[in-house]
Amino acid sequence: MSEPQPDELGFVLPENMSYIVELADAELPNDFATRRPQGVLDSLKQAFDVDPTDRFAYRPQPVPAQVPGFEYLQGAPDVSLSFLGRDGTLITNSSAKAFLNTLARDTHDSKTHVLSHLDAASHLAPISGGTTSAAVSFVEGLVSLVLKYKHELWLGRPVQRPFQREQIPNMVCNCMTYAFIQRLMFYDARLKGNTLAVYRRDLAQLRKDMCVPDDFDLVHMLIELRAYIDQELERINDLWEANVQLEWVGEPIPVEDISTPIEDDDEATCIVCRFSLTPPGVITACGHIYCKECLQSWSQACEPASHQCAYCRTQLFAKPDYAPKEPEVAMNYAHEREGQEKLVGYIRLTHKSCEWFEAELTLQQIFENETAKPST
Repeated sequence: MSEPQPDELGFVLPENMSYIVELADAELPNDFATRRPQGVLDSLKQAFDVDPTDRFAYRPQPVPAQVPGFEYLQGAPDVSLSFLGRDGTLITNSSAKAFLNTLARDTHDSKTHVLSHLDAASHLAPISGGTTSAAVSFVEGLVSLVLKYKHELWLGRPVQRPFQREQIPNMVCNCMTYAFIQRLMFYDARLKGNTLAVYRRDLAQLRKDMCVPDDFDLVHMLIELRAYIDQELERINDLWEANVQLEWVGEPIPVEDISTPIEDDDEATCIVCRFSLTPPGVITACGHIYCKECLQSWSQACEPASHQCAYCRTQLFAKPDYAPKEPEVAMNYAHEREGQEKLVGYIRLTHKSCEWFEAELTLQQIFENETAKPST
C-alpha cells in the first residue's frame, strides 16, 4: 500500500475536551445495564435535550465483565479503540498512529470512550472542539484513506488449501486488515447514526471493492491459520532438536561436586537408566541414586533441566549457560521460530478483537431492538 502523505489525513487536533461526553461517561456503572443511568439521562435531557432513544443514551461499548475472557480488562481504558489500533498496526501510517495515540491518551485522561464521542457528534450536533471533534476527524480521515486505497489493501493471491508457507504472512496481515476495517466501518456507521443493516451493506460493498474472497470468514480463517502455524512450530522444533547441538560455556560441573559415592547395592536402581546400579553408584543431596556415568551423562546433556535431579527436579547446581556448536544453524532456526511466534501473537490479538467486536455488535443490536419504531 502506498504511504499516504500527512496532509491527506486532514487531522487537526482540538485543544479542549467535550464536556457533555465527560459528564455522561463519568457515570457509567460497572453493571450489565445497556442504558446509561436514569439520573444521567434526566440530566442530559434537561441540559442538552438528549432523546432517550438516541444511541448516546445507551452504553457506548460492552462491560468487560460481561464478555467471557475479558473480565481482566474491567476498569481498563477504551477497549474498542485499543483493538482498533492493534488491528491497524500493519496498514496505518505513522501520522495515523500518532493521532490515534493522542486520541487514546485524551480519552483515557478524560475517562471517556471514542464511541461516546461519535454518538454525541451523531445525535447532538452541532458539537465542536475537544475530543469529540478529534474523534470525528480521526474516523472520517481513516475512512477516507481506506476508500482511497481500497484496491491495495488485500494482499496476495486467493487462498490455496493446503496452505502455502509463503502465503501465511500475507494471510495474517489480511485478517488484521479486515478486523481493522470492519471496526472502522462500524465507527463510521455510529458517527452517521446508521443501523447495523446499513453498516453490513456498506461493509459488503467494501469487501467487493477490495476483492475479498466471497467465502472469507475472519474467525474461521484465524482458527485455520493458528492450526497451521502450530504445526509449523512443531516442525521447526523437531528440526532444532535433530540438528542443533548445544555445549557448555566453560567447564562442566564434575559429578563429584554434586553427588556422594555409595557402596555397591544390588537392589538399588538408577534414576536415569532404570537398571541395577553399574558401579560406582552415587547419591545426590536430594537422596536419589544414579550410576555415576548416568549422572554425568544427564548433568552434562545440555538439556533445559540437566542442572536438576532427573527424578524430583531439585536443583543440583546453578543452571549453566549453553551455546550452539554451530551458531549459524541455530540462528536460522531461531529466526524462523521467532517469525512464526510473532504471527501467533498477531492471530491471538486479532481473535480477541473479533470476540470483543461481536459483543459490540450485540450491544448495538439491543439498542436497535429496544428503540425500533412499530411498523404501521
